[in-house]
Amino acid sequence: MSRNYPYLNKELSVEERTADLLSRMTLKEKIAQLGCAFWNSRLPEEQQQLMLSDGIGQISALLFGGMGSSVQEAAQAIAGIQQRLIEQTRLGIPAIIHGEALSGALLPGADNFPLAIGLGAAWNPDSIEAMAEVIRKQFRAVGIAQALSPVLDVGRDPRWGRIGETYGEDPTLISSLGVAFVRGLQGDTLSEGVAATAKHFLGYSMTEGALNMTEEHIPPRTLREVYARPFEAVIRKADLASVMNSYSSLDGEPIISSRAILTDLLRGELGFRGLTVTDYRSIDKLVDSFKTAKDMREAGVQAMKAGMDMELPSTLAYGAPLLEAVEAGDVDREWIDQAVSRVLQMKFMLGLFERPYPDPDRIETAFHQPEDANLSLAVARQSIVLVKNEGDLLPLNPRYKKIAVIGPNARSLRNLFGGYTHPAAKELSFGMARMAGVEISGVQDRTYEDQLHEMESAYLPKLYPKTSTVWGELKERLPQAEITYAQGCELMGDDRSGFEEAVRLAREAEAAILVVGGKDGFGPPCTTGEGNDSSHIGLSGVQEELVQAIHAAGTPIVVVHMSARPLVSPWIAAHVPAIVEAWHPGESGGRAIVDVLVGDYNPGGKLPVTVPRSVGQVPVYYAHRNGSGYEGRHMRMFVSEQGYVNESLQPLYPFGHGLSYTKFTYSDFEISERRVTTDQSVTISCRVTNDGPRDGDEVVQVYISDRWASVVRPVKELAGFKRIHLKRGEQKRVSFTVAMSQLCFLNKDMKWVVEPGEMSVIIGTSATDSRLEGTFEIVGDAAVVKDETKQFFAEVQVS
Repeated sequence: MSRNYPYLNKELSVEERTADLLSRMTLKEKIAQLGCAFWNSRLPEEQQQLMLSDGIGQISALLFGGMGSSVQEAAQAIAGIQQRLIEQTRLGIPAIIHGEALSGALLPGADNFPLAIGLGAAWNPDSIEAMAEVIRKQFRAVGIAQALSPVLDVGRDPRWGRIGETYGEDPTLISSLGVAFVRGLQGDTLSEGVAATAKHFLGYSMTEGALNMTEEHIPPRTLREVYARPFEAVIRKADLASVMNSYSSLDGEPIISSRAILTDLLRGELGFRGLTVTDYRSIDKLVDSFKTAKDMREAGVQAMKAGMDMELPSTLAYGAPLLEAVEAGDVDREWIDQAVSRVLQMKFMLGLFERPYPDPDRIETAFHQPEDANLSLAVARQSIVLVKNEGDLLPLNPRYKKIAVIGPNARSLRNLFGGYTHPAAKELSFGMARMAGVEISGVQDRTYEDQLHEMESAYLPKLYPKTSTVWGELKERLPQAEITYAQGCELMGDDRSGFEEAVRLAREAEAAILVVGGKDGFGPPCTTGEGNDSSHIGLSGVQEELVQAIHAAGTPIVVVHMSARPLVSPWIAAHVPAIVEAWHPGESGGRAIVDVLVGDYNPGGKLPVTVPRSVGQVPVYYAHRNGSGYEGRHMRMFVSEQGYVNESLQPLYPFGHGLSYTKFTYSDFEISERRVTTDQSVTISCRVTNDGPRDGDEVVQVYISDRWASVVRPVKELAGFKRIHLKRGEQKRVSFTVAMSQLCFLNKDMKWVVEPGEMSVIIGTSATDSRLEGTFEIVGDAAVVKDETKQFFAEVQVS
């Protein structure tokens, strides 16, 4: 179809092209741009054509079987969709194809990285940015232009099933990693990049009972100072392209229909200028769950008036129901034009009118590249936290002749991967087929359990031929030793029949490696993941009993914990000499874990969350306000000396904790200015020396505390951090420049201010392990901080 319209002229500005195209569109065509299709290539031709007849805003490329089983098939499907839209619709508007990218592109065979909480444990923005660049390269080659990532929720409740999708508990850490991810994904220009979608705005991770999609209990000041801070950081520092809403409600108002959240706060206070998209089926909840709309027409009107631009993954509200509402005068056409303009602007900025199709030639060079595999391994290594190493049990003695490897995650490929990865999506497709009674990938004749077994034994080894389990990697790396294996028990359930064999093997061995934890993904087979919330945050099933039985055998044991939440077990912390937190480390995880166990890699990861002693301590986090928490109560009357009458108030392990096989010393502490005004900066620096026997990484952490303030402030807040590598005997100076605007907070009038007063500075290896301390003073009058001057984390230099 030949067209010669101004909106096709790439020499015009995005605004000019948008205005021209919008002026040519019918109301029905405009409404179509606000919707999405969950594509399935197996649908009848007539149905596919009907879905696209008036155009479409987005297409979901989540590969649960609907777009094929390979990146080549996905690219072919995407090319066909775009060709239909460009050649067979009146205006030829291409679609935005979106996918997930939590820990790598959610595509078969794409490079996979640790689950987000593991990325948080790496404390390395450079690695996150490099990972996002790989995702950008792979997505654009296939024709995907928007990623429904990153997750910027602040994870402070391990009961919540999606805790592993967060970067941790701290808004400064999350802000730094989020900015790195968005920059890497979007690139220097969106025309060559992938639009990042920060989610879930806002407060999604702190709900009633930690249950998914329920009521949030967050006061306005905390909502802004803690939960909105990472979103504001990526908006102001990385020009974030898109935002996705929280499923939950706040103070009786569903987020999806809240103009106060989606417009006044997001656009008004935080300065967002991009595109808002719904989390999947969010608008439905106004009818089905929240009961604030009687039908989808009313629900669509509420969401549109709140400031929601697009409905994903289908058009249940933003289709015929919204069209009827506009024609009836229930929605002003200016609202529609505003939302459609944002959709079209995004498409122009992404360069989709010039480059709508996948690039088959780039697919070969975008996937399976050695440098990307090396990055996956590097990040997996960086994510591993050595939590405990009593008696230097690790690294393993190279003279060991027999090692027992025990536990339900010791021989599992699938459980190396977290949720929102291709293996988890593949597993979900089996469950979807079972529930719907439909055929997916020709597996309908086999049982669900058979499909899971085949994926573990055949599909994943073929798709990820270089990926190995902990047991398999140890066998390959220690040929001089006999490596025995027993599962011991399942992840869930109460079957202890495997204990006897596991204990026997442990007694016969010189050391036992117990690989326990969970499984992250979708549905009942998983212990964590979306919708898999839990009132129990310790090891599931009888795994802790298994550890206790192996410990009783008398053999030195190492616990490797592979899960989306940290290991919560006071008994294991007290009795097991060596504990390794591995999260779900991804396709290179087996090798990375064994690298740490045998000493080929010196662990340097740090906990991105505070680890509670029990579920009764939740929520527990280091940056609690004065008067609260495990450091800030300062009360002696009517309080138990240990905190609770039954256990200590102190957490099991603090935020930022992590050990090494070497020793680091801190010295030469300096604060550049002892007195600064509210518009100035201060540089905090120290020298770090590797005084131990091995090369290694250290994460230098700077915390700042406001001694006196007009409102209750946190006992301390992370101001900056830097992961550095030091060879044995090497020393480096690390300098953190902190703008006073970074220390702003909301006063009693809810204005962002910097107040005069004394500030305490702590440099340490965790939130509770102080190595160097000092003070500086902010002088002058309190100052209201301008939005454009806000900073969110310290600038760092290493010399």
